[in-house]
Amino acid sequence: MPIPAYRLRALAARCRLAGLLLLLCLAGCTPRTPGGPLSDRAESAPPSPALTVPTFTPTSTPSPAFTPTPSPTFTPTPSPTFTPTPSPTFTPTPTSVPSPTPSLTRSGVYDNREEHADGRYALQLAGARVAATFSTTRSPVQHWARAVPAPLFTIPEPFRPPYAVLRTVEGMPVLADGAPDPDQIEPRRFLLRVEPDGTVHYVDDAHVEGVGYLAYALDTVWGTMPAANDRAVLEILDRHWFGGTLLSAWPPPVQIEVTDSRGVNIVVRKIGAFVTLDADGRVTALGTPGYALGGFLLPELGQLHRLEHLDLNYNGMQKFHLRDAVKVGLARAGRPSGDPTGPEVAETDIEWLLEQYEQDPDILPLHGAIPPQLGQLSHLRHLDLARNWLSGPLPLEIGLLASLEYLHLGDNWLSGPLLPELSQLQDLEWLYLGGNQLSGSLPPEWSQFDSLQSLHLGGNRLTGTLPPEWGQLDNLQSLHLGDNQLTGTLPPEWGQLDSLQTLYLGRNRLTGTLPPEWGQLNSLQTLFLVGNQLTGTLPPEIGRLTSLEYLHLGGNRLSGPLPPELGQLQALEWLHLGDNQLTGSLPPEWGQLASLRLLNLDHNQLSGSLPPAWSQLDSLRSLYLNYNPLTGCLPKIDFPNLTYIRTSLPYCP
Repeated sequence: MPIPAYRLRALAARCRLAGLLLLLCLAGCTPRTPGGPLSDRAESAPPSPALTVPTFTPTSTPSPAFTPTPSPTFTPTPSPTFTPTPSPTFTPTPTSVPSPTPSLTRSGVYDNREEHADGRYALQLAGARVAATFSTTRSPVQHWARAVPAPLFTIPEPFRPPYAVLRTVEGMPVLADGAPDPDQIEPRRFLLRVEPDGTVHYVDDAHVEGVGYLAYALDTVWGTMPAANDRAVLEILDRHWFGGTLLSAWPPPVQIEVTDSRGVNIVVRKIGAFVTLDADGRVTALGTPGYALGGFLLPELGQLHRLEHLDLNYNGMQKFHLRDAVKVGLARAGRPSGDPTGPEVAETDIEWLLEQYEQDPDILPLHGAIPPQLGQLSHLRHLDLARNWLSGPLPLEIGLLASLEYLHLGDNWLSGPLLPELSQLQDLEWLYLGGNQLSGSLPPEWSQFDSLQSLHLGGNRLTGTLPPEWGQLDNLQSLHLGDNQLTGTLPPEWGQLDSLQTLYLGRNRLTGTLPPEWGQLNSLQTLFLVGNQLTGTLPPEIGRLTSLEYLHLGGNRLSGPLPPELGQLQALEWLHLGDNQLTGSLPPEWGQLASLRLLNLDHNQLSGSLPPAWSQLDSLRSLYLNYNPLTGCLPKIDFPNLTYIRTSLPYCP
C-alpha cells in the first residue's frame, strides 16, 4: 500500500531536524574553543584577545526651529558610584525628507513643585517627531523612583509616544536647598521613562542607589507614530515573531538611544525589544536581543529603508548546549519536561519535539538563511545577528550595505566562502564572522577595507595561506584567525600593520619562521601563534615590540637559543614558549622583565642553571621549567609574588 504524502513530508522533516540535532550534539562534544593538550599544561591562562567594540549612538536630526542638546551616554556599572567615561557619538545620515514646520508646542511643570524645585517640561511637535526638554534644580530621584514610585507628570496628547521612551539623564548632586553637594562632585546618571499613556517616571535600578537630590536638564526627541509602510512591516514582525503581542509584551518595546555597546547590551536585555522612530515616523532602530525569537529572519525587514541599527543578537541558545536547546523547543511547544535545571532530557521528549517541529518549525530559535532583502537597507550602520542558528552562505547582497560600520554574524551555522565583495564596504570598522562553518581562502581583496579596525574569523574551516596584501590594512587593530586550517608561512608584509594591537593565529597549520619584519609592529600588545608548525629561531627583533604584553609561541617546533633581547620588553606580562625545541641557557637579561607574571619554558631542551639576576622578577607569579635538562639546584630566590613553580630541580641547601 503506498505511503500517504503527508507521512512522507513528516518523515522528511523529522530527518532534517534529526540531522540538525545530531550536528549540534557533535559540536557539543567537540566545541571549537581554545584548549587541547597545550592548555592542559598551563596552570594559568591569559585573558582572551580583546575585541574593540565600536560605539553607536543614533539620534534624530533636529528641525531648524529646535536644536536639542545630545543626551548623555549611559554605561551601566555594578557599583553605586559612577565614573563617567566619554564615548564617541554616532550621527545618522540626514534623510532626504525635510522635517515639517513645527505645528504645536506645549510646556508645563512637574506635579510636585515643592520637591521638584522648578521642575519644568517643554514639548515641540514637528510632524511625527517630538523635541522635549525636562529640567529641575532639585529632585529626589531615589525617593520618586523607589520609595514613592509615582509619575513626575503626564505628557498631554498628541505628544505621547507609541512605544515607551527610555532616556539617560545626567544630574549633579545638590543639597535640599539646591546648593551643590560638596561631598559628591561627580555627576550621576539614571534612567527616565516616558510611557505610551504619557506618564513620566524615574526608573528604579542600581543607578539610583544612594542618589539624593539631583539637578538636571535633559533635551531629547522621540517619534509619535510609525509611517504607514514601516507600521505595516512592524505588524508583520509582530504577527510572525511575537504572536501579535509585541506592543503588549512585557517588558514592552521602548525607544532608546544606543550608546556604548557593552552598556547597551545590559540595558536592552532588561527592556526586551526596542523600536526608534525619526522625525517622519520611519523606523531607524529595531532590536530584540535576548528575546528568544523563533522562526526565520523575515525578508520584510528589507522594507525598513531608513533602518540604521538592527540587533537580533542571542535569540537562540548556545549551539554547543543541545540539552538547553531542546528545552527551549519543549517550552515553546508547551510541554513541561520535569526539572528545568536537570542535566538530562528524556528521549521521549526529543521524539515529541521532533513531531512538533513537523507541525511548527518556529519552536526552534531564530534559524534559516539570511534574506538577501537585507541588502536594501542602504542606511544600515549596525547589523548584529550573532548567536542564533542561522545557516547557509553569506548573501552577496551584504556587499550593498554601503553605510555599514558594524557587522556581527558570529556563532551561527553559516557556511560557504568569504565574500570578496565585502571589501566594497568602505565604512566597515568591525567585522565578526567567528564561530561558524565558513570555508575557503582569505580574500586578498579585503586589503581594500579602508576603515576596518577589528576582524574576527576564528573558529571556522578556513584554508589556504595568509594574504600578504592584508599588510595594507592601515587601521586594523585586532585580527583573529585562530582555530582554522590555514597553511603556509607568516607574511613579512604584515610587519607594516602599524595600528595592530592583537594578532591571534593559534591552532592552525602555519609553517616557516617568524619574520624579523614583525619587529616593526610597535602597537602590538598580544601575539598568539600557539599550536602551529613554526620552525627556526626566535628573531632578536621581537625585543623591539615594546608594547607587547602577551606572547604565546608554545606548541611549535622552534629551535635555537632564547634571545636576550626579550629582556627589553618592559610591558610583557605573559610569556609562553613551552613545547618547542629551544636550546641553550636561560638569559640573565630576562631578569629585567619587571611586569612578567607568567613564564612557561616547559618541554624544551634548555640547559644550565637559574640565573641569579632572575631574583629581580618581583611580579612573577607562575614559573614552569619542567622537562628541560637543567642542572644544579634551585636557589632560594625570594620571589615576593610567586605562587606556583614547576621544575624538577631540587632546592639548594
